Amino acid sequence: MAIPLVIGGQVLGVLDVQSDRLDAFTEEDANIQATLASRWQPPCKTPARLPGRKNRRSAKAC
Repeated sequence: MAIPLVIGGQVLGVLDVQSDRLDAFTEEDANIQATLASRWQPPCKTPARLPGRKNRRSAKAC
């Protein structure tokens, strides 16, 4: 099951969940994955701020 990771109308990646079993995922599983994908934010959009450390990434790096 692959769910696109979309930010601002642009696909930035894919949340890919796999199983060895045929039909392993239910519609509920798909809904959960879609919810997770919709809440995903790339690090450059929401940079982590650690005490005593400078953020090494710039907006241009994204």
